[in-house]
Amino acid sequence: MHIPRRYTALFAIGLWFFICAAPAMAARYVTWKGFEADKLACIWLIKRHIDHDATFVFLASGTKPASGIPFDMPDGDLRRRPDRSSFEVMLSYYRLNDPRLEKIALFIHDIEINTWEKKKYRQSENIRRFVSTLLSEKKKPQEIIDAALPFFDQLYLNP
Repeated sequence: MHIPRRYTALFAIGLWFFICAAPAMAARYVTWKGFEADKLACIWLIKRHIDHDATFVFLASGTKPASGIPFDMPDGDLRRRPDRSSFEVMLSYYRLNDPRLEKIALFIHDIEINTWEKKKYRQSENIRRFVSTLLSEKKKPQEIIDAALPFFDQLYLNP
């Protein structure tokens, strides 16, 4: 079967557009329902530094995700470790080397891993208090996320 050159060229241009110029599909991140500082910091990190168009799905606790990128839940690569928060794991996984992100990681580590000890950083307590107040005032996941993003934006600008 012979295909005329003009069709081959049109196909190549269309393929180039599809691969290079078409907008990338947003990733879908999956986690269990319930919020705490580490999960909110991860959501902020994803939206601001990994995938601005990411979407989030919140499953009932114990549910295994059928699709998407699991985070801050067991069995996923992007989960808390005994010595690192999910936020710290994400920084490493996505190779994000930014001193301000690393400073936020210290605060989240202090909250998440240094659970029972006196907090090392004043900002850790500020984050914990913000999250506690936020969760007492807002109940819907999107409302919680919408309120948390500007808080972490400010923390990033003024760690």
